[in-house]
Amino acid sequence: MKTNANSGNNHYLIRHLHFVMKLIALLFCTTVFSMVPIELGAQNTSIRIDHNRTISIDELFDIITRQTDYSFIYESEMFRDSPRVELKKGTVTIGSLIRKSLSAQNFDIIFTTNNTIIIKEKTVPQQIKVSGRVSDKNGLPVPGATVLIKGTFMGTSTDLDGHYEIVVSDTRNVLVYSSLGYTTQEVTVGHQSTIDVSLKEEINELDEMVLIGYGKTSKRLATGNVSTITSEDIARQPVTNVLEALQGKVPGMFIAQSNGLPGSKPNVSIRGQVSIASGEQPLYIIDGVPFNASPVNPVTGYGSAAGPIDPLNSINPNDIASITVLKDADATAIYGSRGANGVILIKTKKSRGKGHRLDVNTYTGMGKITNTVSTLSLSQYLNIRQEAFANDGITPTSNNAPDLMDWDRNNNTDFQKEFLENTAQKTEVSASFSGGSDRVSYIFSNTFHEETTVFPGSLGYRRLSSHLGVESTSSDNKFRISVSAFYTKEDNNQSAADLTRIVYHLPPNYPLYNTDGSLYWIPNSDLSNPMSYLMQKSIFKSTNLLANTTISYKITPDLTVTANLGYNKISQTSNIQIPLSSVEPGTADSSTSLFASNYVETFNVEPQLDYVRYFRSGKLSIMLGGSFQASDYVQPFDVRATGYTVDKLLGSLAAAGEITSYTNNFREYNFASVFGRINYVHQNRYLLTLTARRDGSTRFGENKRWGNFGSVGAGWIFSNETWFSNKLPWLSHGKLRGSYGSVGNDQISDYGYLDSYGNWYYKYNDAVIIPQRIANRNYGWETTRKTEVSLETGFFKDRIFLTSSWFRNRTDNQLINAPLPAQTGFDSFQANLPALVESKGMEFELTSMNIQNDNFSWNSAFNITIPRNRLISFPGLENTVYRGIFIEGKPIRNLSGYIFTGLVNGVVTVEDVNNDGEITSGLTETLGGDYKLLDRSTPDFYGGFSNSLTYKNLRLDILLQFVRQMKNGIRENSNIPGTISNFNRDILNEGFRYSQDTGSDAYIAYNNQYIYSNGILSDASFIRLKNVSLSYQFPASLLKSTVIKSAGIALRGQNLLTLTRYDGYDPETGPLSLPPLKMLTVGINCSF
Repeated sequence: MKTNANSGNNHYLIRHLHFVMKLIALLFCTTVFSMVPIELGAQNTSIRIDHNRTISIDELFDIITRQTDYSFIYESEMFRDSPRVELKKGTVTIGSLIRKSLSAQNFDIIFTTNNTIIIKEKTVPQQIKVSGRVSDKNGLPVPGATVLIKGTFMGTSTDLDGHYEIVVSDTRNVLVYSSLGYTTQEVTVGHQSTIDVSLKEEINELDEMVLIGYGKTSKRLATGNVSTITSEDIARQPVTNVLEALQGKVPGMFIAQSNGLPGSKPNVSIRGQVSIASGEQPLYIIDGVPFNASPVNPVTGYGSAAGPIDPLNSINPNDIASITVLKDADATAIYGSRGANGVILIKTKKSRGKGHRLDVNTYTGMGKITNTVSTLSLSQYLNIRQEAFANDGITPTSNNAPDLMDWDRNNNTDFQKEFLENTAQKTEVSASFSGGSDRVSYIFSNTFHEETTVFPGSLGYRRLSSHLGVESTSSDNKFRISVSAFYTKEDNNQSAADLTRIVYHLPPNYPLYNTDGSLYWIPNSDLSNPMSYLMQKSIFKSTNLLANTTISYKITPDLTVTANLGYNKISQTSNIQIPLSSVEPGTADSSTSLFASNYVETFNVEPQLDYVRYFRSGKLSIMLGGSFQASDYVQPFDVRATGYTVDKLLGSLAAAGEITSYTNNFREYNFASVFGRINYVHQNRYLLTLTARRDGSTRFGENKRWGNFGSVGAGWIFSNETWFSNKLPWLSHGKLRGSYGSVGNDQISDYGYLDSYGNWYYKYNDAVIIPQRIANRNYGWETTRKTEVSLETGFFKDRIFLTSSWFRNRTDNQLINAPLPAQTGFDSFQANLPALVESKGMEFELTSMNIQNDNFSWNSAFNITIPRNRLISFPGLENTVYRGIFIEGKPIRNLSGYIFTGLVNGVVTVEDVNNDGEITSGLTETLGGDYKLLDRSTPDFYGGFSNSLTYKNLRLDILLQFVRQMKNGIRENSNIPGTISNFNRDILNEGFRYSQDTGSDAYIAYNNQYIYSNGILSDASFIRLKNVSLSYQFPASLLKSTVIKSAGIALRGQNLLTLTRYDGYDPETGPLSLPPLKMLTVGINCSF
């Protein structure tokens, strides 16, 4: 039998363990039983009451003392105000008698070992109510300021008027007052019931409040990627469209002007394109109301030189308080199905403080185009034309060469100077009246804006806008209502087309008029007469009414219910007048006028519940809400009218002799959702945000109408760790944050999942209805999964601050055309295909306070974004219409074409990529042609560098914008050299041959292979002096004896200098679009 070597020791340990346990039990019982009889004995001791009577508590204790060995210890006068005790004849125990007598009062009863009963008052925490007002150095309220009991997370915040109310438990408590942008202040409560505090301003951008979806937070505690531009930044740039003020300022946001005409729409992209066919426009929210910013072409098939009407032009930049750009999943997931392309929150100005204030601002200026293209002079043009005919052995005639045979060969006209180099004017005048009292504040403003174009004639854009904002708070600060309303009226009178492309191609001796004064035309020619587009009128009028009401009620200090009610109606009318004299003879029988009208009307209701609870170690915020939106697009009419007898009546539909076409349209869009967010901040170091949303949209099929979206965001402020701050005191702020989540994109057409039918006409004049689209009830959401990791670091009390972010957005379930067998009668139908698109990149933002003292300051800001985009996978790509456009692993926005190899005997040659002995179009990888992907059409990187220098009352702001990109150059839009068209003068220096080619230029041999090759690519990178603002604020002492409270003057310039090697008009707008204007304005501002 085997035994354990340690068995003896184990028995020894067990015996001793039993002994120790018995000893502990004995000591415990002895202690307990020695204590219990004392209290129980006292309570069970009886006294005798001889007769019924009512006595005081002091008299009761005397009776107990006389009949027993017990005595009492308590403060004299303790029971002076206590109720008398009613005694019944008989015997009663001491314990029951004492407890009955003192049960209704706050007393502790202690039975001691020496027959003494101690009675004392229970300690009750004090409830000291403190209220007051928090203001700034000027006496203006500081809304949203935090008031905390020092050493705890218990506190409250101030209301719109700076008032607060808090309960403390001890006069020794210290209240800590803090607000973003102000120094923290501490006050001991003492015996004060009212404490008013004036906070001093502090420059700390980390503690500034920033908007997030359905709420706000500070930059320091934000778990998402949020960028904010203030009204001061916007005011330094006299722009028509407020998005132009964001160029070069927001990392990850690329904005490019479409052309230099007033009212044109900027192109906006936040972190690149992730959808193949759906829109990439961000979601715009104005004061909580979703804003329909989709561009509109009011007349089917027609537009203006400025392009589609941009509804954002109706938002007056002068009325905007801030613009916040939300980018990552944590910031955008609260908007669910509409957050894939980012979200832009626009907050309007509110009134601050009591009293009344009148602000007047005005500026005026002028603009010229930034660049012209050097084209051929008359002699150069004629020599090339003659050489072309000689090379082909063709004799010039009036039919094939009117420029050589019929036109005035001494008439050398610089058409760019005549049509593009005129001076544009810009003027704006605005006035706002604001003020308020303790409970009510208001602001009312009006702005008139007008600008003209560089084209000849009375063309231009006008905008008249009004803004009203009213806020009111109840006397107990629980109920609050805010009303905001905008109304804008726009008139846009533009030429029917951008004249830049037209005048570039005109030969120098082109005659605009015939001898009889009519317009000159070349039959069957690609050349157009620019005067025809100036004779035609494109008149667009629009109104925009946007109203918002926010009602909130604080149910408890922690719980607030809010309702946001919004309404928006954008109405547009258009009239395009085409006189018969403005068109080429034989192309029309009479003058034509086109009329159209449409409007988009949106109702929005969003209830919301907010719960905020402070703990000793943190803060918990919970938000729940819903969104209900109904939008109608109505086009009452789209009419084409002819048969006018007089051109002056082209603006009247009633004067038309015939209506050749009439259409109308109606679309309905409904949207509903529920959403929620939980945010927890632990010890100001650990941050967590959870977001969820469920959306339903009528744009999707019945089987896929609802979608779920959400995100998780987390952050660690490691600089707040004690062990870290002690080791690296020069690192004032360090935060690591990250987020992951899913969002959607519903920027698709309405009813895309339904069958559609259209008219068809046969030769025998009978009309039939034919199917045009097949239904797909499973037509559902695209889903974008966003990932981000970011590091924020501040050095030397945040004088230097660097934010580095890596992001990756991936979209699958793409909504595109899916192929169908020919037997179905359809080539394709709208469906979700498993194509996966990725957009990723790096963003860096560096700010620095270089110099900061009483008289002089110098601040700098630099940002750069390095984006990348590719199609990761597309199963079945070869069977879709996209096979000639995309290649897996390559960018979805690309430039493709032939590889230009030079000239052989003056003839353009390109590379036979597939080595089949023939030159054919189409991508080599997917179509077997000779096209290659040449470059991406999106920027390699972009960003901005700004500097602000202030000396006393003088301020200078400079913004540089830079972009690295490739674009098709001006030769893409050029005709064949040697034909009847002007060209870039570079053709004389380089021709179309490489240096080793000894063949003739042979201008006539220029063919289509060249304009579809990399030979037309041009480096469109640029550095632009985007904005310069020099302003001076007059000293208050100078205005002391006047009614003017403050006044200033400013000189501002835009697009003053562009450094680029691009061969077109402008690297931002493209080779043959009117470039952005170089503007100079002077303005003044006064406050009364």
